[in-house]
Amino acid sequence: MQTLRARLKAETAEDHARLDAMMSQHDLTTPEGLAVYLQINYLALTCLEPVITGHQDLPPPRLLLSEIRQDLSELGAPLPRWEDQPDPGQPHPLGLIYVIAGSSLGARFLYLQWQKAENPAVQNAGRYLSSLKAESDWNLFLGHASEIDADEAEILQIVRSARVGFKIFSSACAQLNRGLLGQSE
Repeated sequence: MQTLRARLKAETAEDHARLDAMMSQHDLTTPEGLAVYLQINYLALTCLEPVITGHQDLPPPRLLLSEIRQDLSELGAPLPRWEDQPDPGQPHPLGLIYVIAGSSLGARFLYLQWQKAENPAVQNAGRYLSSLKAESDWNLFLGHASEIDADEAEILQIVRSARVGFKIFSSACAQLNRGLLGQSE
C-alpha cells in the first residue's frame, strides 16, 4: 500500500511539473523576475488564505504574506489583484498543506539562486525566500502524513485538494505571464 505522500506525489506529478515549468521562466536575480515570482505567490496565497486550516494536530503553514508585501514594496512592484480569482471550494487541509509546505523544499533551491543576485534591490527583497527556506512546515507535514489513517475516499479528497492548490498557483502564474506579454507588446 502506497503512503499518502507517495500517492500525492504520483497523482499530482503532472500538475507539479506544469507549475514548475511556468515558474522557472522567472529569473530571481533580476528585479522583474523576483517581483513576478513574489506576485504569483501573493495571488495564490491570498486565494488560499480563507480556506487553509490545520488538520488534527498539524497547524496550517504560515503563508508569509507580510514578507511578500515588504519584498514587493522594496522592489517598487505593485500588489497584484486577480482578474478572475479561482474558487478553491472546500478543500481538504492536507492537500493544500502538501502544496504550500512542499513549496518550502523548492524554496531552498530558489533561495540559492536568489543569493547570486548582484542587484541591491533584489538583495534587499529576500524576506519571503529567507523565511520560506527556514520553515519546517514540510517536516511537520511528513510526520503527520505518515501517521494519518485515511480511507480511500479521504485520500482521493486530499489528492483532489492538492491538485486544486497546484491549479491556483498555475492560474496565478498564467495571469501574471499574460500581463508580462501584454506589457512587452
